[in-house]
Amino acid sequence: MRRTAAILAVVMATWTVAAPAEAKDTSGRVGLGGDTALGWAAVGSTDSLTLFDARVPGVSLVFGISNMFSLQAIAGVSYGKDDASDTGVVIWNTALRAIIAFELSQAVNLGLVFGVGLSGLRINPDPGPHSSGIYGTIEAGLRPEWFVNDNFSLSTQVGFAIAILDDELSAGNDGAIGVDIFGNANLFGNAGFHYWFN
Repeated sequence: MRRTAAILAVVMATWTVAAPAEAKDTSGRVGLGGDTALGWAAVGSTDSLTLFDARVPGVSLVFGISNMFSLQAIAGVSYGKDDASDTGVVIWNTALRAIIAFELSQAVNLGLVFGVGLSGLRINPDPGPHSSGIYGTIEAGLRPEWFVNDNFSLSTQVGFAIAILDDELSAGNDGAIGVDIFGNANLFGNAGFHYWFN
């Protein structure tokens, strides 16, 4: 019993000393870091793209308009290769999002995210002709953001997303729609970070 009480006291003392700072007002500040958009995961829910994961991290830039409203732009590119079929895949992603933030606790803001995006995919089989296409995304979700200190924050997110694919990416059909409802509930796949400049 004494050992448990001692361990609990040490944990509480450590937590008190290392307690993060209050969530900061980001109005007029710029955050630079890495993030993903929820819409990028919606592509994987269509039959034609189940082999490819379009959710790749990108460079993120957040600008605080006010203490409750921010705009975020994300852009990323990735290259992967399937050794079995000797096929290379290039994916590029862009997104523009609005974040409406509420204080969840002293160190955590809960953001409501609304965004749109435009992405592209190019498949390069060897041998054979390449194929490519683009898709648009619409998303809405929740984004908790923990301010570790005045200049650094960590975030994750979950939500609802739709991907609208063109003819080239929908296996010969007249386009396709992929819908992702909380299938993007992935702590590390949706994790992001930002360094905030004063």
